Amino acid sequence: MKAADSLQVESSETLLADMTAQAVNGDSIKGHPLVKDMQSFYAVIHLGYILSSRYSWSNTELDLSYQIISNRHIEALNAFKPFANWPESFHQFLTEIVARNRAIYPAFSKPALLFRLSMALDRSPLRKLQPDIYQAVESELESFIRTEQTPSILPKPKTENLKQDKLLSKKEVKTMLAVSDSSFDQLIKTNLKPPSLDEKYSLDNVAELRDILLRLVTLNEAAKILRLSPHNTKNLLKSGIITAFRGPDIDGYRDILIDTKVLNNLLSTISKSVKSKFIHENISLSLYFKKYHYHSMRTLDELIQAVLDRRLSIVNFDKEAGLLGISFDKNELLQFIDIQTKNKDKNELLDINDVIVALNTYRDAVYRIMSVGLLKYKMAKINIKSTQRFVSPEELARFKAKYILPSEIAELFQTNVTNIAERIKHLGIKPISGPTIDNGLVYVFERKDIISINKQQLDKVQGYQTRTGRPKKGQMTTKSKAKTDYMDAQAVAELLGDSANIQKVSRLVKKGFLQAVQHNGELGNKRYFKSEVVLQYLAEFQNNPRLIKLQDIPTWLSIDKRRLEIDWLKSGRLSLIDDGLGQRYAHMDDLENIKKLRIYALSTQELAESTGKTRQDVNNAIRLGKIQPISGPNYDSFPNFLFDRSSIIKLL
Repeated sequence: MKAADSLQVESSETLLADMTAQAVNGDSIKGHPLVKDMQSFYAVIHLGYILSSRYSWSNTELDLSYQIISNRHIEALNAFKPFANWPESFHQFLTEIVARNRAIYPAFSKPALLFRLSMALDRSPLRKLQPDIYQAVESELESFIRTEQTPSILPKPKTENLKQDKLLSKKEVKTMLAVSDSSFDQLIKTNLKPPSLDEKYSLDNVAELRDILLRLVTLNEAAKILRLSPHNTKNLLKSGIITAFRGPDIDGYRDILIDTKVLNNLLSTISKSVKSKFIHENISLSLYFKKYHYHSMRTLDELIQAVLDRRLSIVNFDKEAGLLGISFDKNELLQFIDIQTKNKDKNELLDINDVIVALNTYRDAVYRIMSVGLLKYKMAKINIKSTQRFVSPEELARFKAKYILPSEIAELFQTNVTNIAERIKHLGIKPISGPTIDNGLVYVFERKDIISINKQQLDKVQGYQTRTGRPKKGQMTTKSKAKTDYMDAQAVAELLGDSANIQKVSRLVKKGFLQAVQHNGELGNKRYFKSEVVLQYLAEFQNNPRLIKLQDIPTWLSIDKRRLEIDWLKSGRLSLIDDGLGQRYAHMDDLENIKKLRIYALSTQELAESTGKTRQDVNNAIRLGKIQPISGPNYDSFPNFLFDRSSIIKLL
């Protein structure tokens, strides 16, 4: 967002108060260049907390999913202040953050502090809630970093004023590294050696380790830098082309973490190995993945290792594109990955594509014919890196001599292939494989049976029963008729809502919420449901006006989310209804009863807050007989106490 487009605010306090009131009382916010609605309001507040000194950068979780209550207005205003005069005040805010944390962490360099800022932004919910706003904030943060002339994080240069022999205690090391208790001991055990018996560590070594920790990225982030998939990046790790600094097998850390310096060194080494030469045609690594990787006899890590060993030359390299920016000489690459042209002689095995052409059918149908044993095959590696199915010419000739598919039958009788199998079945000829026999995708007939009929017999067939194709005028297929009365699983999922899918429909069947129609294969392999059963389920749950969703109950009862959970749900005073899809509801009658009860009843925590006392004070008052619960242990079956509002006066 450009500064020229920013709204200049004369009285930020007034504007902030107005925006807070709009956020609490309405759905939109006016007068701010970034914040336009409730979601962006929550996101900006959340970001403000993350970048504040009150909360840590790495472990901030605020529940801003429901409406802000009045006693949080001041907090909302304070969190909003850094963004009142966009973007100038945002830059000023970043400057103050760096200065304040420079005092807290004197050993941290300015680049390191700026890196922590960028990581805080990266972890904020702003990315998902408001991507446009996130891009604007990220752009201004990058602009600020460029202004500070710190585009990357580098180790601080040693100066003459720094004492080379300064030693740090274990506590000082932990503060400087800013790592969790669980990983600290193993981290220093693996990477730091104490120079003396009193567990003192060299400042230089700790500073070096700290800078490495700041450069660490996860496996997925490393994959993005290299422009590879996480799977291929992990293969580079296994082969030793890149190395991890932390991980389960290194220091017991739960995630694999890689030093970005290792990644940059790899890219720099490849860049230096480029040999410019005249070539007729080159192949980028991106094209290699699309066209040659499947048939290659080499793995990706073997390819990269050959480049590093100078056994395979590269003719061009775009470092910005990561490893996908590598370009090879086509002839040299094909020779290295050992892709050969097959010689089409009569003794050669046929691959699946050859069989598809010979039988005039499609891939899945060929696999199904093989699986039922009608066409025998061999598993072999021929010009490909993995074992595949191959058929001998003799076996294919045997199959074609004994069996025939509908496509060839249509050619034989010079007719349309649509429903030809059903017409032949109507003549009393039974297929040996197909949809109604062994779940095959196409019907397979014995050739001798087809030769025994003539075209006139076939043309006379009119009133045949069909499963596929277009029916005669006025005739409905079994499946078409079913569509008027039944719904398949996909249609049910679409009716249930955006979050539903076929797997969730299966879950409803398993839990007994829905019952599928038993059709014994007459409608194919799909699962169907009666429309009225599905509509009855919706009427009972999603479309039931007497049910209130769990997330809407706090608003409906005007109660805090945590108080609802502790006082009413965990205690069993309010029972929830599960719809089988993970959504839970409360019946409106139960909520009405609770609403009436809350007019004159208070929980222990509510009583304590109303009187300025603690829960312990309330419990002491019960033991002394000063107040008496109206519900709870020793009074009824519920585990928590409820008090009459008159207890407020008695407790004061």
